[in-house]
Amino acid sequence: MIIKKLTVPKRLYYLRRLLSRLKKQSPHRKRLLQELNNLEKGYEAEAALPYYIRRINADIRKMVILHDLRLPASDGSHFQIDCLLLTPSFGCIIEVKSQNDRFTFTQNANNFHYEKYPMDDPIHQAKEQRDQLQKWIRVSNYPIFYLVGLADARASVHADESSQWVHQKIMHFKRLKSTILTFYEKYRRERLSMREVVQIGERLMEAHCEPRIDFQVDADDILCGTACPSCQRLGMQRSRYIWKCKHCGCRSRDAHIEAFIDYFYFVSDQMTNMDCRRFLQIEKSHTAWTLMNSSDMLARDGSTKGSVYFMEKGK
Repeated sequence: MIIKKLTVPKRLYYLRRLLSRLKKQSPHRKRLLQELNNLEKGYEAEAALPYYIRRINADIRKMVILHDLRLPASDGSHFQIDCLLLTPSFGCIIEVKSQNDRFTFTQNANNFHYEKYPMDDPIHQAKEQRDQLQKWIRVSNYPIFYLVGLADARASVHADESSQWVHQKIMHFKRLKSTILTFYEKYRRERLSMREVVQIGERLMEAHCEPRIDFQVDADDILCGTACPSCQRLGMQRSRYIWKCKHCGCRSRDAHIEAFIDYFYFVSDQMTNMDCRRFLQIEKSHTAWTLMNSSDMLARDGSTKGSVYFMEKGK
């Protein structure tokens, strides 16, 4: 039973939008392109995991599954779980890694090194997630295991003699099924009813919170204009009640909605009539007034020419 499906992360979605509007000479462009590359690789790795989870679920039918879960931690911060499996007998966290190089553990795995660049110890990371989750679930004698899943077959794990145990914690996706089935064989006694497992899953889902999106770019680096929903290029022109694309000829009634979203995420948290005309590149103040007041995603403060508009919460 999947309670929380895997979806495209909001940060990845809005980062793609931002880069389509970011001026080529922006000093932030290189940094954001690197972040986009990392986020896309991470998402592709997580998107490959459900195939292997379905194979496990075929053998353990009493299972609740939550993907990409972000919860408040006991210290006031947050912790994120890529995939959580809950059964009446045990729970299991799977931390997904998309990297394709060498993971090295030495000195009883107290030392960790990734070949290409600095990285936090993934086993320690998954263990910390387990410890935080136990405080959330608050069920005595309910074992929660943690594993690190490697999405890329080119990735390798190397351990010295004192660290051989890490091979039972970090593995390629294809080994996850056999490993989790050993948990099932060892812990057959049900400590929770399936109803209780579902209730825990639903409670975790309700507590999930999206991270705040802030790319720290300068508003002056954002290109103005309304993007065509067909070819994605900026510069649609408003004619009566229709937006027309000068590039591909596409026509749209509501292309400005996406432009509003971009403005409030990347430029400012408030909009005036003048701001609207400048960003959408329209001339008439009445047209701007009509577009802003007809949008259910905007709230207005004031009733005169000096009115200021905000994005409704939850939009």
